[in-house]
Amino acid sequence: PDDLIQTEKKGFSVPINDWLRGKLKSDLLKVVVNIPIYGSELMASEKLVVFVKDFLNNKHNSGWGVWHIYAWQKWAIGNNFVTSRSDN
Repeated sequence: PDDLIQTEKKGFSVPINDWLRGKLKSDLLKVVVNIPIYGSELMASEKLVVFVKDFLNNKHNSGWGVWHIYAWQKWAIGNNFVTSRSDN
């Protein structure tokens, strides 16, 4: 029908907070808390770790900020810039 075809384009949300606190939580902890943050000599990495822990303890809902930290670390591990302790 025309009213379906002519509707405005809409995006969709991603349940990033649920994913990070749920099925990705153990990997998030492993990747961000248990190994040094790549580039820690250039940033206050201890504050990033606290930010992630606060998120997991429901002190804030900035899942996208946590996602960026997690993705950074996953990229660094994937490119062998840092190694996860379980890989040693």
